[in-house]
Amino acid sequence: LRAFAENVFHVGGPGAGHTIKLLNNFIAQAICTATAEAFAVGQRSGIELKALVDLVAVGPVNSGLFQAMAKTLQGDLGGLKFALDNARKDVRYYTHLAEGLAIPTVMGEAVHQSLALACALGHGQKFVPSLVEAQEQLTGARIVPRLEPVQRLARIAPGSAVGPGDALEQTAALVRVQRRELHIAESLSGLFPEC
Repeated sequence: LRAFAENVFHVGGPGAGHTIKLLNNFIAQAICTATAEAFAVGQRSGIELKALVDLVAVGPVNSGLFQAMAKTLQGDLGGLKFALDNARKDVRYYTHLAEGLAIPTVMGEAVHQSLALACALGHGQKFVPSLVEAQEQLTGARIVPRLEPVQRLARIAPGSAVGPGDALEQTAALVRVQRRELHIAESLSGLFPEC
């Protein structure tokens, strides 16, 4: 194992390594789902999310996972390269492990449902930081900075090899994305009527 692994831990008999992996992955996903939700609530309540990140960064809640999620505030959704579908699967294995031991998993089920919902909203093949995008869809929060279509097209460098057909295809792709986002928002509006 040392030939291809930086850290090697002996954690017990057969199956112990798998159990430790499930425990570790559950803790990791709990941090990520809580952070995405906190960003949505914070943004909707009017706070500056950078202030939250600055505060957490100097306290005991700070972690590499929190910082990977914080990168979403600059538009970086690749800070943790692990697909949401895989995260959902791992947390489901964790909840099944606990169920087999007759241990209730209130947090495990909540984290699993958050991941399952993000996957159902079309983010399953995206990385875990896309939990923030799912929260945007659910709550109407604006967390991840996005360029408007005109700004996206303006990013094409003058003098580049982009021809009129390429610009037209990019515009058509942007329109398809916006229509999909609108369709998702309309679908969700029926699920969460205003109280």
